[in-house]
Amino acid sequence: MKKVYYHICSTDNAEKISQEGLVCDDEGHIFVFDNLSIADSLNNNQLGHPKFSIIQIDSKGIFTELVLDNVSEFTASSQYICKQNKIESNYLTIIDNRINNPFETALKDNIKINDVIVEGFNNKNFKEKLVYLKSQFQKQNPKFSDFINKKISDLKK
Repeated sequence: MKKVYYHICSTDNAEKISQEGLVCDDEGHIFVFDNLSIADSLNNNQLGHPKFSIIQIDSKGIFTELVLDNVSEFTASSQYICKQNKIESNYLTIIDNRINNPFETALKDNIKINDVIVEGFNNKNFKEKLVYLKSQFQKQNPKFSDFINKKISDLKK
């Protein structure tokens, strides 16, 4: 078992969770993940909290075997179900509060995906990747393309 895991919740609930503990859902599940870099994607693709907090969990507070969550995203190998009633507050620490930015998350996800599926993409520099993605989304998602274009402009400053 790893040393730490993470849980995402609405920022409105984070303080209560950190004081009272993390309680399971109606099915007896607590959802955790082990790769902090996927937090934005998890929130954006599964939870949709406008403001969210990331709670770090010391694995000493997990007393049951973790089971891989049955999800289909590219982040699936890092998502687990903890089948216990509660993780006590002394094992929990709020490590970050974030504001959801779906375009930023989609950009990061598209870069990760294209690094794997598009030949030579992972050899491009960041600006070249942005230009490529902008061209791919120009017709199907003009707002996302505009967001990428702004990123390109910001690089010039």
